[in-house]
Amino acid sequence: MEHDDAALAVSDAPEPPSDELVPRDEFVRAIGATDNKASGLLRVLLARCKRGAPIAEQLVAIEQLGRYIVAGPNVPTAGQPALVRLEWLVVALEQMPAARRRFQASLGAVLDATRGVKLFGEIGLPNNRGLLAETTDRLSRRFLPATRDPRACG
Repeated sequence: MEHDDAALAVSDAPEPPSDELVPRDEFVRAIGATDNKASGLLRVLLARCKRGAPIAEQLVAIEQLGRYIVAGPNVPTAGQPALVRLEWLVVALEQMPAARRRFQASLGAVLDATRGVKLFGEIGLPNNRGLLAETTDRLSRRFLPATRDPRACG
């Protein structure tokens, strides 16, 4: 009789929530986007985030999401396309628990197993001035004396 009670307890246990993403049309509607290449690609990239996948696959998935935000497909907007793509990602993570669980699992695994330098180095941080101009300015501020302001008294 004890075995029957144990079997009932196991069968009554709630199943863990599914990490399956909703279909594309429902996904696009949930993030408030039009059905275009950029909105569909976001769903594909979130689907690549998989709990328990090898760290190399999870790192690639997070890097691809970063690249998608910074320099992904064009979106219809009068503003900054990168901000629209970032907003879509945030809305997807807020509105869809499966997407949130997938992203959290992959990002957590990547942060546990790597250093942030590689992640940000691969994705790149946007800079309007460029590497050479920024490097030159930083080196000159560090090693050259500051110029005097002709408008300053004294």
